[in-house]
Formats: sequence, structure tokens, C-alpha cells
Amino acid sequence: MPLVRKSEQINIDYFLQESYGKLYTDYIPTAISSRRFQVIKISNDKSSIKLIDRTQLDLLSLINGKLTTYHKIEYFEITGTYSKNERSGNLTYLFEFIIYELGYNILSDKKHSTPGSKEFWQAQIRRKNFDIYRINIKTNFKRKAKDYNENEIWGEYIRSPFTSYIETLEEIIDTEAILHEDLNNETLPDLEIEQLDSETINKLESEFGIEKKNEKLNMEDIRLIAQKYVS
Repeated sequence: MPLVRKSEQINIDYFLQESYGKLYTDYIPTAISSRRFQVIKISNDKSSIKLIDRTQLDLLSLINGKLTTYHKIEYFEITGTYSKNERSGNLTYLFEFIIYELGYNILSDKKHSTPGSKEFWQAQIRRKNFDIYRINIKTNFKRKAKDYNENEIWGEYIRSPFTSYIETLEEIIDTEAILHEDLNNETLPDLEIEQLDSETINKLESEFGIEKKNEKLNMEDIRLIAQKYVS
């Protein structure tokens, strides 16, 4: 997952400057409840979303992001977050706004702080505000985040070994061939792993939930997704 840095190493001013100089519109939500003493402001390009105190005009929380596409799926990918008060629920509220009001799935950024964004995501995994998934954006391998240990998301992690990665792929191919033969009353030629292109292998890995044996991950490829809670 994201590189984890100590909070004091995060340049908050940089995130705040990212939101400057943009045109903002007040947004009154309808899919989620509005807040009497707070207002949501969203930039015209939808890259910055602020929660502002109506009376004092203080910035309570901020999310900067961009719309990105991985494997033909569009995400609101976070580039930085800020909250004036930790554990206030304000950042969670902006997540709800993006997911339930704007209809985007949120993709975490590749750098987290601790204490800070790491603990925020850990809290969301425990709660039921959203469904949280761990995804490898390179292979599109995606599973519920609660099924992983902490070091498999934020630590230096080597993929869990399988009895045989190649044997697993071969078994899948054989099974698919048998099913095809049963359904179509014809016999497929024997396939060898070496005959498969990388795109086909990646598709099999994603569809059947297998990962290469002892292949070290680039942890920046491991992200978290927050989306509508359904289970």
C-alpha cells in the first residue's frame, strides 16, 4: 500500500495550496443529509471538495483528488486530505458525499501518514460506512480489505506462497477445457502455460484469485477502495 510516513513529514500546506485558485460552488446534498452549521463546497473541476464552517468560515476538512481509470473502471483517486480536527467525522462525511452523492468509488492515494490517513482507513475497514477493498492496480486483483493482515496492506510484503502457481493455472485451464468440451461436444487442443499471453494470464489471476508465488510487490500498486456499502 501506500508508503507510510510520519505525520510531521507530510506538507499540509502543499495540499491546501492545491485547492487554492479554483472556483467553488456550494453543494446541497440530497442523497445524504446536509449539515446545518456546515457547507460543502466543490470546485468546478470536481478535484477539490471542502467542508466549511458556515459561521466562522473555517476550513474543517478537505479532499483533493482526480478522476482516473484503471482496467476500464473510473475512480476518484485521492491526492491529499486535510482535517482540522481528528476523529470529528468530517472526513468520513466527505467520503460519504463523494460515494453516495457524486457516485464515485474512492481510490486511496499511494502515500499515507501515521498517525493520520492510515488510521482513518483502518477505522473504515472496521466500520460499515463503506465496503473497503484492497486492490492491486497493476493486476486488478481485488478482495475485501478485512481479509488481509495490516502488513499485507501497509507493510513490506511478499505474496503468500501457493503450493504451485503454475499447477494452479494449469488446473484452471484444464477445467475450463473440460467445461468447454462438455458444453460444446468438442475437444479443445491441449494448452500450455507458455502459449498464453500476459493479458490472458492476468485475467485468470484476477478471475480466480491467484497471485504469483513469492513475487515481491511494489507496494505503491496496492491501494484501498471505498465504495457503497452492500455487505
